[in-house]
Amino acid sequence: MIVKNIVFIPFLLLITGINVNADFKITDSVFDFSVATFQLANKNNANFIMSPVSAQLILALTYDGASGATADAMNIGLDLVGQTQAQATNDFSALISSLMQLSGNTTLNIANRIYLNNTFQIAPAFQADASQLQASVATIDFADASNAANAINAWASEETNGNIQGVVQANQFNSNTAMVLVNAINFEGVWKFQFDPKSTYASSFYTDLKTSQQILMMNNQASFNYGSIPQLDATALQMIYMDPTVSMLLLLPNARDGLSNMVENLLGKLVLKHN
Repeated sequence: MIVKNIVFIPFLLLITGINVNADFKITDSVFDFSVATFQLANKNNANFIMSPVSAQLILALTYDGASGATADAMNIGLDLVGQTQAQATNDFSALISSLMQLSGNTTLNIANRIYLNNTFQIAPAFQADASQLQASVATIDFADASNAANAINAWASEETNGNIQGVVQANQFNSNTAMVLVNAINFEGVWKFQFDPKSTYASSFYTDLKTSQQILMMNNQASFNYGSIPQLDATALQMIYMDPTVSMLLLLPNARDGLSNMVENLLGKLVLKHN
């Protein structure tokens, strides 16, 4: 196989998937936004790790405080057409609450915060909506770039049990910085069927149609959900964690050079249907 992209999308695509009640109106929106964002990022044809749902969550908070043409544009960009700002906030709030109800040595930390230049004032109603989304809004002196960066990094580290650090750098800020959106997601889980290190073996890994190299491969024999997705010319494997509502969904193109074609044909509802 050829693997040029490693994708981490908590709750939604390709690696960590959490089953969400189908009544949530936001589900289709989140899947479609995730796929569209992944496809855009994939145009660089490089290895990367990403979480589109992270971007959508923090942008949903920003959308809640937007108005006029900005709100209209964000409604379309976030795949929320047909939903009011209040409806979107309520649905994202329910989604986040569901994600927090994990068990079986499974932890998911989601941290969202908007930092505003301290020359602005925060509207109380917006602060209340942020709380509904389990997020927060704070003012900060971006003119003191070093302290601003330290404060933001300390917050991200604290919210993710020290697993995520250094999310921003001082050279990214100055006195003209008006607002910074910060999201951090940390997931830790234990496989239901764990890999035995003794079963690791060396095998060929293809970087193109003809070139390969020997790398160490993990091996496991157990009962997993497995299927074919003809529309993607790919196969899918679902691996669950100790909390059975959480799983890793892996998509593998059937052809060695089939990754680009698979990515181009990804559809949110298609992946949801086969999950």
